[in-house]
Amino acid sequence: MNTSIKTTKVYDEIIDFIAAGTTPQSVINFKLSEAVKERLSDLIYQSKTEGLTQEEKSELDKYLVDKF
Repeated sequence: MNTSIKTTKVYDEIIDFIAAGTTPQSVINFKLSEAVKERLSDLIYQSKTEGLTQEEKSELDKYLVDKF
């Protein structure tokens, strides 16, 4: 499991994207990095198997709330 990506990394990617200026097409084309997608996948898997620490649960919850 990759635990090197923190919540701030996910937000940093989104903030950097918005700060660079967006167009409707760039919003449609925006994708998170593979490292962030892997981290989120790891958190979801871990939540269903081993459980999450409070910090990890908060990290996952923040992302899910912001996405939907």
